[in-house]
Amino acid sequence: GGGGKGGFGERGRGSLWSPVTEGKKSADNRLFYIGMQDQVFTFTMFQMQARWVARAITGDLMIPPLDKQREDMTKWLARNATLTDAVALINCQTEYVMELAEETGYCHGNALDARDAWFGWVKSKVNVARYRDQSYRSVVTGHMSPVHPVPWMELLDDSLEAYVNPTEVK
Repeated sequence: GGGGKGGFGERGRGSLWSPVTEGKKSADNRLFYIGMQDQVFTFTMFQMQARWVARAITGDLMIPPLDKQREDMTKWLARNATLTDAVALINCQTEYVMELAEETGYCHGNALDARDAWFGWVKSKVNVARYRDQSYRSVVTGHMSPVHPVPWMELLDDSLEAYVNPTEVK
């Protein structure tokens, strides 16, 4: 959920309730949602949404007037309607996350562009439940991650000790 393939619905920047449809009531920029999209990105998107919401609440980010919010949502809803495959969804959500990073002054925004890893996953047809068992290139360092010796779905102990010393997992 939350508004279709990209999940923008009637939420400014994907997080702020702003009525696009005539007759819907405004919440006067006081109702926020985080993580309500159909997601390619998960924690990265949540982090940037939370950052945007926090900055909006504290006044460090000025919420645009309702007409500008509607204009922005209309743009994203139109874009959302064109998403026909996983590659289009990945590109759309990457651009959304990158815009949030830029708007909030996140200084490592370029490191959030993980679309190549997602494209690799789509191309490889790896089962989503096995995604975390693969090796991926870090967008920050460029290094390949090691493959964890215990399949993620079998690693039921989520303690730091079990992750750092996986051979001791019982």
